Amino acid sequence: MKTKFYFLLVTVFFVFASTNAKQPETIISKSYAVSSSESDREFVTKVLEEICERCYGHMFNGRTYVQRSIYVSDCSRSNRRIWAKGTHTYKGRFGLVYSNMRFEVTIDRTDGNNALVKFDKESAPDIFHDDNYWEHGEIKLIENW
Repeated sequence: MKTKFYFLLVTVFFVFASTNAKQPETIISKSYAVSSSESDREFVTKVLEEICERCYGHMFNGRTYVQRSIYVSDCSRSNRRIWAKGTHTYKGRFGLVYSNMRFEVTIDRTDGNNALVKFDKESAPDIFHDDNYWEHGEIKLIENW
């Protein structure tokens, strides 16, 4: 009984810590060169791959992005905004792998070459959710993106 209580307490702490509203964390990003033969989808996939590799754990505490799992099904880009949706795979807090989970992301240029990433992702059921649910993560990128 005592073990179950501690497990529940630890789980509640992790869920509470990851869902508290907070200011977006700031990450330094690199520039992206666009070749004339590169499609929007290829470009957006490349950008999202790096953002997920470097920032996923900052946006979604305790979760880890599985490299090269991002699939962009639809996207658009302009000088000031990138928008995309698709699927990806991540590892949960306890190491379970969740495949083909949906996401939707916008990357907006703010001031200068800085950007704000807003990443919404589908999450698997947990002790507080009977079905899949959506989580929101934000992070600021400084420099070029």
